[in-house]
Amino acid sequence: NITPVGELIDKINAEATSQSVGVTASINDAGTGIVITDTAEGNGKLVIEDVNGTTAADLKILSGDSTTNTINGFGLFEAQNASQGALRNVAEKINNLESGVTASVLNDGVGFRLQLVVDETGSSNEILLDAGSSGFEFRETSSARDALLVVGAGDTPGSGVLVSSSTNDFGEVINGVDLTAVTTSDTAIDLNVTKSSDELVDLVQSFVDSYNTLRRDLDNLTDFDADSQTTGLLFGTNEALRVDTQLSRLVTDRYSGVGTFQSLQEIGISVDDSGKLNLDKGKLQDAFAEDSQSLQSLFTAKDRGIVAKFEAAIESLTGSENGLLTNRDNSLTTTIEANEARIERFNESLDRQRERLLLQFFQLEQVIAGLQTTQQAVNSFQAVPPLSIRG
Repeated sequence: NITPVGELIDKINAEATSQSVGVTASINDAGTGIVITDTAEGNGKLVIEDVNGTTAADLKILSGDSTTNTINGFGLFEAQNASQGALRNVAEKINNLESGVTASVLNDGVGFRLQLVVDETGSSNEILLDAGSSGFEFRETSSARDALLVVGAGDTPGSGVLVSSSTNDFGEVINGVDLTAVTTSDTAIDLNVTKSSDELVDLVQSFVDSYNTLRRDLDNLTDFDADSQTTGLLFGTNEALRVDTQLSRLVTDRYSGVGTFQSLQEIGISVDDSGKLNLDKGKLQDAFAEDSQSLQSLFTAKDRGIVAKFEAAIESLTGSENGLLTNRDNSLTTTIEANEARIERFNESLDRQRERLLLQFFQLEQVIAGLQTTQQAVNSFQAVPPLSIRG
């Protein structure tokens, strides 16, 4: 396999450097083998021989009768394969830089070429390349440019608008329509745009699912089990009651001044006995077909629409400055920190009391030891027999 020849040369040069051997390896001018060059500039003869194995022989760089300061391994591989291997090594090094340019090797039918392609499109991402003394000659095959789109009557001067994009996507030319240019055209193209409710149905279904997930979590946290006499973590708390009340009001309220539709019920979103939402997709699609503008206003109208009402409610509950849940969370955090400080003080007091009791215990042990010593001394006393006097 000739592909890793560049890596092989790098290994030879690295080993020579680590061993302080004055030689370098490279591909010979003919591109048919590896040439070893003596860089020590000594008077001796460059000798390469196999000590263990046949590596030098396999690479055709045995010194033989050479009397020069170079040993050329002619015929190790074909020149074309050698070029491919060397270029692949260069391409790999370029790709490892992760500089926004992808390098690859291609065969143009005559030989192998190094190809550089920028990863991002658009005129602002063109490659600025200086080959320097690398020996490469580069030729531009495709210049970096922006995609251009003429909106309007392009054949009439001054009547069309030229729009550019660094990609082939044009998302702001027509409100609500995303355009993608797939090929160039010198003639005008007519676009027929029709309304579709598919994306709206998916978004509303996502909203219903998210609301039901929140409702399920809230039910679990505020649950009361009469059989086991257990409650959820937030059972009976004012904060949970406020969240429940505001959520229920948002999905059952009427939204006046936003158009034809003024409630979720009118567009197919109903509330069941457990407080969860159900979506009638057919009814939602009928509302879209009847008056899509009013349907959009129901959700997006400033200050009055569903989105605005939900954002206001969420801000009142979770706002960083004065949100109900945020304030409660801060209050609990403060309480926890205060309790932790009290526990720390209690621990310090207990440590001091323990040390005092240990000292008392030690002192009592000393007293007991002294008493035991005294008792032993007392026990050692013996009665003195009375003196007898003889006349």
